[in-house]
Amino acid sequence: GDPPRQIAWKISARRDTLITREYESEVPLRCTLVIDSSAASRRGAAWTTPLARSAGVAAAVARVAVANRDLVGLIVADEASSDYPPPARTAGHLVALLDTLARVEPAEPEVATDEVNPLLPRAWALASDIYPDLLAANVNRFPSWLPWLSPPPVYRQQPGGKPAWSWYATLAQINSPIARRRVARRKRLAALMCARYSLPNGSLGLLLDDDLAMATWLQRFLADHRVPYDLPERDRQGHDLFADPGSLHHQARRLIHAVGRGRDNELFVLLGDYSRRHESLGELLRAVRAARARHHQVLVVQPGAAPADPGPRPTSGRSRELLDYAARSAAWRAWTDTRRAFGRLGATTLAADAGDPVRLILRRLEQMRNLQAAGRT
Repeated sequence: GDPPRQIAWKISARRDTLITREYESEVPLRCTLVIDSSAASRRGAAWTTPLARSAGVAAAVARVAVANRDLVGLIVADEASSDYPPPARTAGHLVALLDTLARVEPAEPEVATDEVNPLLPRAWALASDIYPDLLAANVNRFPSWLPWLSPPPVYRQQPGGKPAWSWYATLAQINSPIARRRVARRKRLAALMCARYSLPNGSLGLLLDDDLAMATWLQRFLADHRVPYDLPERDRQGHDLFADPGSLHHQARRLIHAVGRGRDNELFVLLGDYSRRHESLGELLRAVRAARARHHQVLVVQPGAAPADPGPRPTSGRSRELLDYAARSAAWRAWTDTRRAFGRLGATTLAADAGDPVRLILRRLEQMRNLQAAGRT
């Protein structure tokens, strides 16, 4: 039943049997993996964070796609910046992608918090073990009279919401031996930060007086040495510290750039926890709408399992059960809203633990390959 033009006559004559030709698609597919590396995706135990799971999925898809001679691109975006090497299919490009994933996978989260005291013990233990020369008394000294001459200010939250300097709290800190030791360690760690990161003049005084700046540099110091640390979930005003939409802005910008450079139908895979920031998805949804308008395929893979329907409200009236029900209801509503928001644009949203995301992504690529082959027949 095969058409005669599909018969390979020379090979059929040599082997004395009819052999037909089978053609593969001459136009390779293009797949761009978008990984969310924000602080929310870096929370959790080592190698089990949402970022680690997303990086594992991206690495497996990239290896198989390059083996099939498809072009693979990678977008890694956090709150401050994003990186986008153009899609390619060479072995060197694959090595560069895997190196990028290996560097971002074990990263620790960084949030804008002014809680310095929980970070000081771990930073001091790390500095004492690795940088004893920079903490030596002849290099980095803290005079005992310094807290009395120039006491570090202590701010208290006022009823109006604006913190104000408290003289009584500052005096109590001077009279407490534990507080003086904490101030001494903070000064010596601040000097170490200035020396290690080559901070400009005046940074030492800033780190001594500004809790936000000191906490930021302590987080970076611990993250650079792969030391885990605990961070608060919310600030004093009750705002979620891990819901910063900065990474969504960079993902949307890079996605629009990739869509503008696209040619044939491409597959864009968004890997990240978007349910936590479902109220800030406006810019990213506009970028997905632009991709769908150009007839590209968009697949959203969220790490973890999909939250289950919490069901009816408990009638026992116990506070613990009510709080647990409220948390489960909020997670389920966030997941549902996220899936509906992407679904209205024609993008499929799935949970990584619901199946094998690598196989699902590769199956979508094969479907696109068959469609392109059928369109060129």
